[in-house]
Amino acid sequence: MNMMLFWLSYAILLIINPMNAQFLVKNNLTISESLTNTPNENFLRSSNGFFEARLEADGNLRIWEFDTTVVWESDSANGIASYTMRLTTNGALRIGFPTQLWTSGAGASAPDAYAVMQNDGSLEIVNGSAGNVLWTTDTPRLIFVDSVTRFYAGAQTWCASEYGTSLFTIRNDDDADLLIQQRDEQGIADDFWIGLANLTGAYEWGDGHCCDNNDCSTLSYWATGFPDSTIGQCGRARGPPVANRIHLVESASCTATRFPFVCNGRNVAEACPTASP
Repeated sequence: MNMMLFWLSYAILLIINPMNAQFLVKNNLTISESLTNTPNENFLRSSNGFFEARLEADGNLRIWEFDTTVVWESDSANGIASYTMRLTTNGALRIGFPTQLWTSGAGASAPDAYAVMQNDGSLEIVNGSAGNVLWTTDTPRLIFVDSVTRFYAGAQTWCASEYGTSLFTIRNDDDADLLIQQRDEQGIADDFWIGLANLTGAYEWGDGHCCDNNDCSTLSYWATGFPDSTIGQCGRARGPPVANRIHLVESASCTATRFPFVCNGRNVAEACPTASP
């Protein structure tokens, strides 16, 4: 093994395995030989701890959220390891086998590429020299839109037309924490629309996600005194200085002010169950 291959192998292994488990370094390394689906052992984890990328026993790449939900996966339905990651004998990092989807290059021309599990749940291969993204699963949990502002209905339409989703759904405390974290990291200074609205006589999430007891008016994220139908029927999340999930959401008029907004990056919700007669 030449020196370039050794150091490239070593760098990739350090990034792929932050827990410093032991690896067998060899030519034609298949990363699936080293990664497992056992939590807290060998995986690629986002810095906020919300997401993990694992190459599992069937040869497919999966992104897990909070160790409970698969939010993205390769072609597992057909048993095809379409997104297998390999370090080839010439020192290139390769995505896809047998069909190659991306490669870092070969030999001395290979860029300083490494894998990153981002805090929004997307897995990226990044050029270490230029910093640009070379390959990505592109499956963020949420997408802020602050380049334009819209009334509530316009924001909902934007999410549907641009991303095939709806305004963001806060399913649990982890979602609320992620929303605040991404808001602050992206410098969102204003209040912004989320997917909660009372358009049919009761507050509901736009993607059909079911609140506890089918009652979204009792969510713990409402600020004191909200929801308040005298103010408005649409839900907005507050910008800074609100720093935690308590008092995060307020009612607002759906058409009085144009706000920035946040979309679901992917469709994950299930419709509320129909009540038995």
